[in-house]
Amino acid sequence: MESFIRPRAYVQGRKWDMRDLDTVSYVRIYWVDLVNVHRCRIVPVQYFKALMKSNRPGVVVAKASLGLVYLTVPCPFAPGHMAILGQFEEKTAIPDDTGSLSLKPVHIHDFAASTGLLAGAAQSNALEEIADAITASGIVLEMYHAEAAPGQYEVVTGPLTPLEAADALIHTREIIVQVRARTRIFQVHAAGVEKTAEGLSKHEQAFLAGVLDHLPAIVALTLPTHASYKRVADGVWSGGTYVCWGTENRESSLRLTNATSPGSRNFEARFIDGTANPHLALAAVFAGAFIGLKSMMELEVLDCSGLKTAAELTEDERLALGIKKRLPLNIEDARKNLEQDSALCELLTRDFVESYLSVDRTLQAALSQDETEAQELTRLVKFY
Repeated sequence: MESFIRPRAYVQGRKWDMRDLDTVSYVRIYWVDLVNVHRCRIVPVQYFKALMKSNRPGVVVAKASLGLVYLTVPCPFAPGHMAILGQFEEKTAIPDDTGSLSLKPVHIHDFAASTGLLAGAAQSNALEEIADAITASGIVLEMYHAEAAPGQYEVVTGPLTPLEAADALIHTREIIVQVRARTRIFQVHAAGVEKTAEGLSKHEQAFLAGVLDHLPAIVALTLPTHASYKRVADGVWSGGTYVCWGTENRESSLRLTNATSPGSRNFEARFIDGTANPHLALAAVFAGAFIGLKSMMELEVLDCSGLKTAAELTEDERLALGIKKRLPLNIEDARKNLEQDSALCELLTRDFVESYLSVDRTLQAALSQDETEAQELTRLVKFY
């Protein structure tokens, strides 16, 4: 069977029109499959213009392409073009047979340290090029800085509506990939309503309650690989293992930031990694939120923002805050939770859930076929 992909203009602060095509030679139509591989069709601009004037503008691809799991992706080239989606880079350093690392950080530094961005250094030049390209594409770039791990950097873009945010994420990652290819620096991804005493509106509470209630199932789409669950741990600032929320709490599933600012307060979802398809992750989160909003679910989990994280609290202290659930610690349990969450499956549709889980299991089998852990890790980082 086939699917029809209609070109959707990337958000650049305005809608594009046919005049924008006068300065380009080719148009790339991107989509993201179920295992978060970016795919594209490259169309000559003259043919693209003809497509736009047709009764049904777009291109046709096989539906099966959404579920393909390739461990080696062909990388064809044409004059003046580079197949940027055919390559996947390592996320972590991999020791070879001699014990040497195949990947070393470009620089050793501390969190936000100025030494991580020395003037004229290769990583500084690359990040500035990335920043310029992001800004030129119409995405609001708020800042970039050195992170805590060696060779790790964070690029912060401005807030957008959910679909625009997912599109912006894909576009930003493509920019980083292209700059990486040129600089040879390695990159990774792996209504005004009544307020309560806690500062959350009734709708915000219901939204949050729905997400937290269904979170053990939602993570099957937001943490979709076996390796994803290495981040589901306590004490490593990755969201912890307890289903909870907290103001400025990095050890909670949902972190409320800028809580006192009506214009910039937001919840940071800390249960998503770079292997997740951003559109499917949004669909899962909003499905849980919709369930909460539809019934105006009461938020029983209180703000975990004290000096102790959920993991550091006693069982009685956690119960006093309404913290009763933990996240699954592996992808197998997450899949079972999704299959057993009838409300979430009804919204996402049972057909989709079954298809997604089938592809996800195929992906895990493909990534787990090696005899040693080192070989398996090498295969994983080459895929993502």
